[in-house]
Amino acid sequence: MQPRFIVATRWLPVAAAIALWLVLFARLANEWSVNPQYGFGWAVPFFGAYLFWERWRTRPAPEASERASRTVITGVLLLAVSWFPTRLILEAFPDWRPVLWAMALVAVALSLLILSATGGRAWVKYFLFPILFVLVAVPWPTPIENVALHSLMSVNAGIATDTLTLFGHPAVQRGNLIEIGGGFVGIDEACSGMRSMQAALMIALLMGELFRFSFGRRAAMVVAGLTIAFATNVARSLYLVSKAATEGVDAIAGVHDRAGLLTMGVCVVGLWILAWILRRRGGLQPVEVAAHGHTRTRALPILGAAILATVVAAEVATEMWFNFRGGAETPQRPWNLHWPEGRQNFATREVS
Repeated sequence: MQPRFIVATRWLPVAAAIALWLVLFARLANEWSVNPQYGFGWAVPFFGAYLFWERWRTRPAPEASERASRTVITGVLLLAVSWFPTRLILEAFPDWRPVLWAMALVAVALSLLILSATGGRAWVKYFLFPILFVLVAVPWPTPIENVALHSLMSVNAGIATDTLTLFGHPAVQRGNLIEIGGGFVGIDEACSGMRSMQAALMIALLMGELFRFSFGRRAAMVVAGLTIAFATNVARSLYLVSKAATEGVDAIAGVHDRAGLLTMGVCVVGLWILAWILRRRGGLQPVEVAAHGHTRTRALPILGAAILATVVAAEVATEMWFNFRGGAETPQRPWNLHWPEGRQNFATREVS
């Protein structure tokens, strides 16, 4: 019987991987909470864990190797060192998306290196999708997101304007605003379709993995999901604008949220039907039979300990630097706000 200490060290890589992802998800939770566009991110960790477990049950036998390659050891050490400053920077700038992406990619790379040291390249290839799946919940870089948002808002507004005019309701597009007889209707971020398209992307990837589709069928699921999401959001925008044209702008408030839920529901149902059709036509890939081997590299516990120690040290250093530093507190200075004098009449109204 092996000593308990040796048995416990085998769990160090697992503890290190769990620590990496918990810290990352805790940072991403800020964006998931305040930005409705990424609200679906709360489900991604659970889906990712389930997909990993499904793969784990049918994992191939680990490659026989007693030594981790120098590339794996060097990669783990370099990435573990890079985790420390990334964590500190993200605490100071929690919504800096390039740093969020840097942390996510470091977590992905370290997880893949742990798999490589555990089961070799076969395990890296086999578990690649569940590890990469969590990246769908990382917010897009702001420049890319802004271009996509404004493009979708403009396209939606243009289609709705042309369709209304075609059916006898004169309308004029002004950017992402549509001028109708009763006022202006804005195609805002919620109506752009970006939220539905990102959620549809996540669902399409999830279903493709659940049914173990081939690459071509997974690509078809993704294309279909994005297409359905775009089409349903165009239909939603057209419905809301036509209702405003016929019943007045105030009529939108009563149906806006219900139309959004219906749009998401149509996306999910449409993707599920497509997945069922593809599965019926022989799109399901054969699942490998689990081969439970126990070959591990000797350096694996050391690598796990190094990663875990780095994550813990980064959390302790961040907490000490930002929350428990000594010294005199900065005095609070009172401030006053003086509004400009004169006639200032502003009237604003938000519609979508």
